[in-house]
Amino acid sequence: MMFRTPVRRLTRQRSGFNVAGNTPGSECKIRKSGRLTINDKEFSVTFIKKDQVIGPLFENEKGLICFGIYIKPRVNVEVAMTLKYCIEKTLECETRTQTLVQNQWNKTGALAEVKIIKSTKISFIECKLIIKSDSKIGDLDIFGINLGIIDNKYFVENAVDDIFFEKINIYIPEISYHQYDQIQHVESDPSLKFTSGDPIIIKSCNRCSRFLPIDVLNERNTLSYSNHCVKKAPCTHNAFSRYVIKETDYESLPQAFSQLLEDDRIKLYHGYQLECKSCKKFFVNAPLNPLRNSTQHREDSLRRRAIEVLVDTLLDREWIYHKFRLEQQREFDKHIWEKFGKKCFKCNLILKDEHEMDLDHTMPLASFWPLDEGATCLCKKCNSLKSDKFPIEFYSTEELKKLSSMSALPLEVLSKKSVNVKVIKKLIERIDWFFDDFLSNKDYQKIREGKRASDLIFKAILKQIRTFYDPNIDLVELYKKKTGKIPRTITL
Repeated sequence: MMFRTPVRRLTRQRSGFNVAGNTPGSECKIRKSGRLTINDKEFSVTFIKKDQVIGPLFENEKGLICFGIYIKPRVNVEVAMTLKYCIEKTLECETRTQTLVQNQWNKTGALAEVKIIKSTKISFIECKLIIKSDSKIGDLDIFGINLGIIDNKYFVENAVDDIFFEKINIYIPEISYHQYDQIQHVESDPSLKFTSGDPIIIKSCNRCSRFLPIDVLNERNTLSYSNHCVKKAPCTHNAFSRYVIKETDYESLPQAFSQLLEDDRIKLYHGYQLECKSCKKFFVNAPLNPLRNSTQHREDSLRRRAIEVLVDTLLDREWIYHKFRLEQQREFDKHIWEKFGKKCFKCNLILKDEHEMDLDHTMPLASFWPLDEGATCLCKKCNSLKSDKFPIEFYSTEELKKLSSMSALPLEVLSKKSVNVKVIKKLIERIDWFFDDFLSNKDYQKIREGKRASDLIFKAILKQIRTFYDPNIDLVELYKKKTGKIPRTITL
């Protein structure tokens, strides 16, 4: 029996944005990165720009300077960036640190806020980059080094400062609207001497027309663009997953890349959005989010909460916060924060207190994994980047081993994409309870704009089971076989 929702919701709004017209978002170029070989545990370089003019980005007397770079190390490394600028004789600086994962492209950078009333001359800007490792650093592939003022022309008509600064670290460096289409755009001290590095694919944005890096060998490692298809992969939408090669620096590509070639195109499994993350934030989401009504927000939170309640009920578990408070006489989130050394597990950002932490399920709730002592302490940026990814899609092999040790979750669980089979088996055992009692909750039976909440909850649960457990399972048929009835809590 096919599941369907009762009424297709009408379109409430259009995006209201226009594409740039210069690039369709489905073109790419294949570039060589620059390789540095560092025979030491530490390396430093300073990037410099002189005589820049900075203006207020919005109407709040604030300008911004940005440094950005893409790095592919052969070992895990720590980077520290100190961004300095001088107005008249006043020197200011900002510092940022980040962990970069081996054998994949990492984007990193730093932002500095400049308090100004009107356009002002900055005598110099510099960013000192220090890279450290526990062992010899070895080869570093580098691309897209840039440093400079963020120009307000991209934002003045489309954004306000509260939108701009929301989770801003996720969008560095693409948020600067600088060019990242060649190895280096700015002078350095010492001058860097590159050899030929690994190929890097840069894809066009259909809004700002820039070509920005994507990691085609690790598609879920989203750099400048968000994935287009994840749960429904492989992506069958040509514009999102087939990119016409406009230019290439290679007569022939290494084997790993050549397998992605399809005639004159690069063919990907998940694909990427047409707009870069920055344009998606300002020119797509910014116009639409205020129009997103309360019904949609309630639906999202209700589905998530329903799955959380379902999992805890089937596993006969109490809510972890309540259970932990009673048994340990302390707060669960503070316990996790202290357990992870009061810093983000992914990027090592120091978190001043537990309120700066995002508590991650580690294994995704959507796949029926409960929030328990296997939770991970992440900063808001890293938690947003992880989203609904499985650990294997977000962490390196070494990070998975460390996470297994800290969370007590078996490495074999962390190393694969899977649903909580125990929950599914319990659900099948109690299939009559699931339809007759659980989904009969009055909040789940409410119909909002043609959508019954129980239909949406059921659809989300069934999708996970069919994707990761049994593609042919039919929960409705299991219910009918057990009860001899048709479930009335969902629409058939």
